[in-house]
Amino acid sequence: MTLDDYLSAAARKPVVYGTFDCLLFLADWVLWQKGVDVAARWRGKYACEREASRLMSHYGGMEALIDFAVKGVLTPAETPVAGDIAIVRPHGARELGGAIRTTTGFAVLKRHGGLWTAPHRLVAAWSFA
Repeated sequence: MTLDDYLSAAARKPVVYGTFDCLLFLADWVLWQKGVDVAARWRGKYACEREASRLMSHYGGMEALIDFAVKGVLTPAETPVAGDIAIVRPHGARELGGAIRTTTGFAVLKRHGGLWTAPHRLVAAWSFA
C-alpha cells in the first residue's frame, strides 16, 4: 500500500477511540509498512478521549507512548521524510496530534474524521529508514 493509498483510505474512516484515532492512525501505517502492530497492547482497550489521555499519561505523554511503542521498529528522526510518523502541533490547536509526513506537510487526523495536511509544527518524529 502506498502512502497516498493509506491516506486516502484513512480520510474516509470514522474516528472511534481505541479503533481508529490519532494514535492508531500512526500505528496502522506502521503495521502496513512493517507488519508489526506497535499498538497491540492497547488497541481496543480505551473508548473515549479521557481514556486515551489516561493511557498517554501512564506512559508520560504522547511522545513517550509512541517512542515506547515503536522502539526497535522505527528510529527517532529530526528531519522526517514522506511516510515517517510524527507528533505535531496543528496550527491554532492547543493539543498535539499524531501525523504522517507527506511531500507537502504533515497529514493529521481530524477529530471527527478526515485529514488536514499542512506544514504543522513538528514536535517529534520517527523514521522507517
